[in-house]
Amino acid sequence: MIASERCDLAIVGAGPGGLAAALVATECGLDVCLLDEQPRLGGQIYRQPPLGFRVDSWLAGRVYRRGRALLKRAETLRGLRHIPEATVWGLFSPEPAAGESRHRVCFERAGELSALDARYVLLASGCYEMPVPFPGWHLPGVMSVGAIQTLLKSQRVAAGRNVILAGSHPLLLIAADQLLEAGVRVSAVIFSQSPGAMIRMLASPVPLISALPQLLHGARCVRRIRRAGVPLLSGHVVTEALGSDTVEAVRVCPSGHHGESRVIACDTVGLCYGFLASTELARQAGARCAWETGSGWVVRTDEFMRSSVPNIRVAGELIGVAGAEAAALSGEIAALGIVSDAGYLTAGAASIRSRQLRRRLGRLRTFAARLAEVAAPSPELLRRLAPPETLLCRCEEVTVGTLGDALRADPAVESASTAKLLTRVGMGMCQGRMCEHAVRRLLGEFRGRALEEIPGFVPRPPVKPIPLAALAARATLPPLDPKDRVA
Repeated sequence: MIASERCDLAIVGAGPGGLAAALVATECGLDVCLLDEQPRLGGQIYRQPPLGFRVDSWLAGRVYRRGRALLKRAETLRGLRHIPEATVWGLFSPEPAAGESRHRVCFERAGELSALDARYVLLASGCYEMPVPFPGWHLPGVMSVGAIQTLLKSQRVAAGRNVILAGSHPLLLIAADQLLEAGVRVSAVIFSQSPGAMIRMLASPVPLISALPQLLHGARCVRRIRRAGVPLLSGHVVTEALGSDTVEAVRVCPSGHHGESRVIACDTVGLCYGFLASTELARQAGARCAWETGSGWVVRTDEFMRSSVPNIRVAGELIGVAGAEAAALSGEIAALGIVSDAGYLTAGAASIRSRQLRRRLGRLRTFAARLAEVAAPSPELLRRLAPPETLLCRCEEVTVGTLGDALRADPAVESASTAKLLTRVGMGMCQGRMCEHAVRRLLGEFRGRALEEIPGFVPRPPVKPIPLAALAARATLPPLDPKDRVA
C-alpha cells in the first residue's frame, strides 16, 4: 500500500488561491500540507525563477505588488509543510477509520508514489488556456501565451526571436509587453474582436471600477507596445501556421468573411482565446460541476467554497476564471470556512471576516464575466478556423473530418467519452485537455445542442501522467474504480 502521512488540510496548488488559504489555515492552528508541481511557491501567475537565479525585473510593477507580498508572507510562514515538485494524480475517499472520514491525496514525486490522508482538501489547481485547433497548430513554435510567459518568468528564456501573439484575450497585451521588455521582437499582436467590443465591455461603470488596476495596467501595456512600433491588429485572426519542420510564418485574415489575407513571417506564435479551469481532480472526486463560458467546467460551491463532496473545497479558477486577486480572495474565504468547520473559529466570526472578501470577490467576478463575454471567440469563427483536414487531437492524430465522419455514422454518439471509444480522440498524454472543448463543440453542432449540454471526457485517475515505473514499484494501490461520472 502507498505510504501516507496525515494532516488537517491538504492544499493542491501553490498559486494565489492556495497560498492565501494556507496563510489563514496555518495561522489559525491547522496542520497544513501544500502540494505543487513547481519547485517554488507562486503557481503560474507568480512563477519564480530557480533559487540560483537573480532576476531584478521579476514581477516588476504595481500590478504584482499584492502577489509579491503574498509570496513573502508564505515563504516565511512557520508550520506550513510545502511539498514541491509533486504531481497529484488522484483524490480518493477511503472508508472512515475510527469514526473519522479522511480523503486520500495521491501524488508522485521524483518517481515515488506517496499519499496524504487529510481531513479537509482544498483544490486550487488553476487553469490553462483554451486550445483552438487550426491548420498548422501542431508545428513546433506554435504555443500558448502562457507557455511563452512560463519560459520567460521561470528560466528567462525567450520562446523565439520573432514572435506573433494572436487570439482574443487581453493577456496578449501583457505578454507582448513582457517580451518587449526582455528584448524580444514582437512582429504583431492580433485580436479577433473589433475595437468596439472592448468599448462595449466598459460601458458599465461596475466592471470599470472593480478592476481599475488591471485596466490601467493594460492601458500602460498598449502604450508601450505602440511606442515600440508593434502593429496592433483588431478584427483579424491567424488562420494558418506555415512551415515544414517548424513555424516560419502565419496567414492572417479578417475575422469576417471579406478581406484579403496577408502572410507575416515569424518563428513563434503565441495564442490565447481564453481559459479553462483545471477541475479534473474535483470532477474525478465526484464534485458537481457546470459549464461556464470563459471558464469551462467549474465547481458548484456554497458561500465558503464547499463542493458537493463533504470536506472537499475549491478556490481560484475552479469556481470561475477571474484573475489572481479573485483567486486569493476565494482561497481566504475557503480557509475561513474550513477553520470554522474544524472548530478553530466560530461560524459567526468566519461570516464576519469573510463578508468584505465576498463583496470584493463578487465585483471582480462581475468584471471577469463581462470580460469572458468579450473574449470568447464565436462558434462561427472556431468552425471557420478548423476545416476537415485540421488535426483535432494532436496526441492521436485525429482530424476534424475523421470525428465528423464518426458522428455521421453513429447518431448515438452524444458525449466526448463515447467519441473517444470510436476514434481515440482524447486518448493521449494530455488526456483530452487539448481537444475536449473542440470535440464537444463539434458534437453540439452535429446534434443541435448547446455546448453546456454535451458531456465531456470522464476524468479518471491518474488525472495527470505519472511514470509506469512508479506504479509498478507498488504491490497494491488505492482502489482505482470510482463510479464513472460525467461532468
